Amino acid sequence: MIRSTFLIQQALIKRLLRFRLLGFMLLLIFSGCKKEQSDQRQSEKQNKNKSAIEPQFEKGQIKPILLLEEDSYVKIIDSLLELYSNPISQVQLVEVSCNNINDDFLSIYKKDQLVRNEGIGDMQTVDRENLQFFVSLTEQCGFPKNQLRDFRGYLGIFLVLQHSDAKWIAHYYDDFKSIIANGKLPKNFLALLQDRFLLLNNQPQIYGTQIKNGRLYKMFDPKNVYQRRRQMGFQESLRVYLSRQGLKIEEEMERVTSEA
Repeated sequence: MIRSTFLIQQALIKRLLRFRLLGFMLLLIFSGCKKEQSDQRQSEKQNKNKSAIEPQFEKGQIKPILLLEEDSYVKIIDSLLELYSNPISQVQLVEVSCNNINDDFLSIYKKDQLVRNEGIGDMQTVDRENLQFFVSLTEQCGFPKNQLRDFRGYLGIFLVLQHSDAKWIAHYYDDFKSIIANGKLPKNFLALLQDRFLLLNNQPQIYGTQIKNGRLYKMFDPKNVYQRRRQMGFQESLRVYLSRQGLKIEEEMERVTSEA
């Protein structure tokens, strides 16, 4: 009787062990499947995000990039900056003195304003000469992140970049951000430069500062543009800005919203 009971117990133990082993194997298989599915979902997500922020080329132009999140434009700007190589070799540097860079950068501002506000000189020639002088100054004297006495010298830097090609904005972008961080210019000047850079790369603008072919240029998330402008410290409303361009805000916002 005892032996019979012992044999029954042994059989039960063996059966239990078989069931536990089977359960363990099933658990491993199930866990592996879940991990595989998780890895696949993560890979798909990464590919989706990658395709959303990497510039796409078509016939020599950058195609508009799909925006997935509200702050995606920051990633887009960063990805676009990486497309540009150092352009310094494309400019013939002129000899400059570093003894009075405050007046040198101030002269850039004054020349820009004379040609644009008073029509003195040829605009393309002035822009080209200002860029050459600016690059020569920064290459030989360093970028003035904090040492100019007259804030109009920093305005001169902004105007040079705003009226230049995308490659120059890309090259000096981080330096210009340091000007903003140091409080030398208000944040809305960075917003203006970002919108200009995006336009030059065929991407939607962020703050509604750019006009192209007499119309408000396409925009990311138009319904929240007013909030973004407030965050960047714009004093002038978008309505007033557009009215100065001879445009009606209702018509322009309806159009860019349908294009977004």
